[in-house]
Amino acid sequence: MRAFEIVGSLVGGFLITACGGATPLVETQDPAASSSPSDQPSSQRDPTGAAPEATPSAIFESACRATSNDVDTTTLTYGNTAPTESGWYGATLTVVTDARSKGFRARRPTELVKNSAAQDPSYVFLRRDVDAVRLPGPTVVAASAAELAAMVTPDGAGTQSYLWGNSWEDGIRFTLNGRIRFDVKIVDFEDEIALGWVELVPTGNVLQTSFSFIGVGGGVAHDVQITAYVDDVAGCASVPITIEVRPG
Repeated sequence: MRAFEIVGSLVGGFLITACGGATPLVETQDPAASSSPSDQPSSQRDPTGAAPEATPSAIFESACRATSNDVDTTTLTYGNTAPTESGWYGATLTVVTDARSKGFRARRPTELVKNSAAQDPSYVFLRRDVDAVRLPGPTVVAASAAELAAMVTPDGAGTQSYLWGNSWEDGIRFTLNGRIRFDVKIVDFEDEIALGWVELVPTGNVLQTSFSFIGVGGGVAHDVQITAYVDDVAGCASVPITIEVRPG
């Protein structure tokens, strides 16, 4: 007899899963029909003889690493000028988080790499006060479309700095409301970039996201990575990408 198990965590009506929108299902053996520990490689056997268990966090981590910043699953159009105010634009909820973003135009990461002026050709290169890069953000999957619609409501939406890791490592936290937030972890962050605006696209029970960063300082913001949180439980994270900002 076989059973099917949903890979993810059901948190207050939300299923935090790997990026990509669909709720992944994996076929698992019924415990009564599972193989004995001796059938498993020695590196996977517990000294007590118990079979190892895969934790959701390990599943999320390995799945998220397979995503790419070149793939944007949202229905948004690149090249659009930053919105002047927050609100619903068609099916997209846009939250403007920095007034300085007015006039900036969002571009793909692939359009902004391999710049001869950059320290490394893999870096996204932004001209200060000119360029913005729109990074695909993590996906959140709700238990139902109705649940998602009720939750995608800005209530005190905004950004703030937060500390992660060592006390000198800070990043940008975007809070949509009391339940949903996104933490932007940045290595060696010295205000080279600012989060200009966030776009949220609910489609059925899937929330797709993108985050547009503007160049406002000078230097290199290393390994910019966005993680979704629902009720303080971490879900999928975007692939880290490094952004360099220099005078335009």
